[in-house]
Amino acid sequence: MVALLLVFGLPVLLALSAIRFAARSAPAHRPYHLYKEPLLMGAISAATGLVILSGAAWMTHHDGHHDDFGSAMTELVGMFAGGLLLRGAAPFLIWILATLDRCTPRFPPALRPATRQLGGGLARTSAGMAAAMTLTGIATAVLIVAPAVESQDRADHRPQGRPGATTINVSAGQQASSVRAAIEQELPGVPLLPADTDDLFSSVIDLEFGPDTYVGDETLLHHLTGNPATPYDPATAVLVSSEVKGEISALIQYDLPSPGTAMDLRVIAVPPPEPRWEVMFVPEEAARERGITLTPDRFIIDPAHHRLSPTEQERLQTRLAGLATVHVERGFHPTTTWTYAVAALFLIATAATVWASRSPAAYRILRRGSAGSPRLLTAARTLTTSLCATALGAVTGAVIGLLLLWPATTSSAWDPPPRAPFNTPWPAITALLLALPILTAATAALIPPTWFTNPRDTLLRSRRRRSPAPRT
Repeated sequence: MVALLLVFGLPVLLALSAIRFAARSAPAHRPYHLYKEPLLMGAISAATGLVILSGAAWMTHHDGHHDDFGSAMTELVGMFAGGLLLRGAAPFLIWILATLDRCTPRFPPALRPATRQLGGGLARTSAGMAAAMTLTGIATAVLIVAPAVESQDRADHRPQGRPGATTINVSAGQQASSVRAAIEQELPGVPLLPADTDDLFSSVIDLEFGPDTYVGDETLLHHLTGNPATPYDPATAVLVSSEVKGEISALIQYDLPSPGTAMDLRVIAVPPPEPRWEVMFVPEEAARERGITLTPDRFIIDPAHHRLSPTEQERLQTRLAGLATVHVERGFHPTTTWTYAVAALFLIATAATVWASRSPAAYRILRRGSAGSPRLLTAARTLTTSLCATALGAVTGAVIGLLLLWPATTSSAWDPPPRAPFNTPWPAITALLLALPILTAATAALIPPTWFTNPRDTLLRSRRRRSPAPRT
């Protein structure tokens, strides 16, 4: 886990290096003087990241099987490329500030104090805006990629049983009798359906994969189909599938007592209780006639008899620790961890923008007696700063997210389902990006204006300039 965090944390650190890059690109003595070298280096970095990201998207855009390790490395390279793109965009923040300052005389008088000398040539302003831009870009990319990954995971999800059914898988090397005794002690009076799923394996010509094979009695068949009226024939196997119907061609093999021996059984298909669930049922009489010794390796609790609550599942899993694993089929449950990460990124971006708005230039503008209250002025200047950082971060993050969609939604399965549509929540993303500058301005309005103007530092600098040079 630590190694995984380190590996995937490196692209984030590369993206955050935009803060230092922006600070070093800011002119210290000539406000708003644009150095060509940082802009050129930034353009090269951004172009390199964009080319690599486009290559990663092109390599993974086709549906089908993708190597697990190769897909992970492609996604990781894409994340590094996204970091390069964000890093390369940092020097252009200074260009945006300089453009605003040059265009200020053309603005209405009421808007000029909000755009005049926003950066003041300070490295702190550039660094704070770069931090806000980078965090906004990462959050935008996550908002685009995470829903697409969730949609693909939902499409890839295959249930392990009927909805609400409990499956207890006996661990390798453990006795089924011991597991059954422990279950009966924990859940007295609950009927158990034993099943053997290890001794036989099947392949269906009309399907692109081999379904799990269950060997059991008539009660198990009725549970798997969800229909008590399903006919039970000791000489007929039943495929529970929604993709085929009627009598089908299938191959059912077993390795003991003779390896690779095929069963000569009639196979019929019946609809499943859950559309994505496919299993093959083989009557236990047919297996015993061929010399197969049946050993249950799975116990099932029918939801019609008992549904385990999360508390009961946790208690049963604790009781069976080391003996078996407990699974209750409750459908696909998407993770929401990424939403907390996005909220944290937006909050930190808000703080970075407020911090970037603190400069001596604001003190000079306030002393000129500009119209409006000091709180309104600081809020307007912070709003402008936030709009610049958010706009550049949103555009960069959207490019990264749209190109990372392809490597992030690959499948390592040999017969994967078609790639799910990318349901990008553009209205929600737009609303969040528009709300971020408003939240930043509201936060700035609550802070005393003296904190932004920083008059103490300004007066100290002016006194140092006026004080005579020391005698030597």
